[in-house]
Amino acid sequence: MATTFDQIFIEFLSGKENYPSWCIKIQDILEENDLWDHVTGNAIAPTIPLKRAAETDSDYTARIAPSVDALNKHNKQAGRALCTIRLCIASSFICQVKSATTAKEIWKKIEDHFKPQGAMGPVILRRNLQAL
Repeated sequence: MATTFDQIFIEFLSGKENYPSWCIKIQDILEENDLWDHVTGNAIAPTIPLKRAAETDSDYTARIAPSVDALNKHNKQAGRALCTIRLCIASSFICQVKSATTAKEIWKKIEDHFKPQGAMGPVILRRNLQAL
């Protein structure tokens, strides 16, 4: 099974056999859509400044409007990053990552589950990449 993003075809993550190529493709999709920073943890949510003592409600609302807009944009992008990753995972594995609430968290769960570990890890990854 696979999914399409604006004419881009990507096979669902279905196991260790397609994990290396899936990682590359999904990272490219996320980077193309300016969402990769949500996976790496480099996307920092903007903060809303506190109300000043002598500030009226309307002045405060006007002053924080850009910060609120930036926070809303950040949260929307964070959700898009998480959804993009989820939509590219085979149904047989989705239950194992359903508790993830951020793109960074779901990526870590996937990596922990599929990335080859130990001394054979690099050998397995090399074989998988050569098979592409």
